Amino acid sequence: MAFGELVVRRPKWGIRAKRESGMLCLCGKLPPMKRARDIVTLLILLNHGIFAQQSGRPPEEAACGPAQSKLRVHTDKKSHSMATPEAGQALVYIIQDELHDGTVIVGCGVLTRYGLDGKWIGGNCGKSYFSAEVAPGEHHLCGEWQLHNLFQSHTPVSLYPFAAKSGETYFFRAQVVIGKPPYGFHTIDLRPINSDEGRLLIQKSGLSSIR
Repeated sequence: MAFGELVVRRPKWGIRAKRESGMLCLCGKLPPMKRARDIVTLLILLNHGIFAQQSGRPPEEAACGPAQSKLRVHTDKKSHSMATPEAGQALVYIIQDELHDGTVIVGCGVLTRYGLDGKWIGGNCGKSYFSAEVAPGEHHLCGEWQLHNLFQSHTPVSLYPFAAKSGETYFFRAQVVIGKPPYGFHTIDLRPINSDEGRLLIQKSGLSSIR
């Protein structure tokens, strides 16, 4: 019997429930109405359970790191160095850019941590960047504010899936908007950019590292 298939047998009838286009359907001769209703109810519950199993973790958990982890980031404003991926790996650059809505920022405006496939890989504080090596294949990228705004019901987060190829370099721009205090709303938008724009932004940003 294949996975996701249920066979119910009785002396005078047999019912087969199988998946078709992502749903469970009844096949075979139906029993009397009362017992038929019981079986349909059972199939609905089974269908719901299979969908819940397939959905897996929420998108944020699949991309971001543990919520309780706190990063300490150091930024070298004089460094604009770039690397090349090691053999069999890909390289990802994450460049943070801040926009202020009438707010005067001294030093680091906001610390944003970045995760990949459920683990934190680095962080940016203010106008800065960092790079990380990743294996070829499908990945889920996350950008999230480390500190929560008391006047906002949720912590700003942005997600982006991508497929990495060996030897390739990928650039992502994280645009952080800091609203005017105390009630200004904060956002983060994580998007891929081309290599020319990525290199240009790196020359205007400091190199971040985790401490």
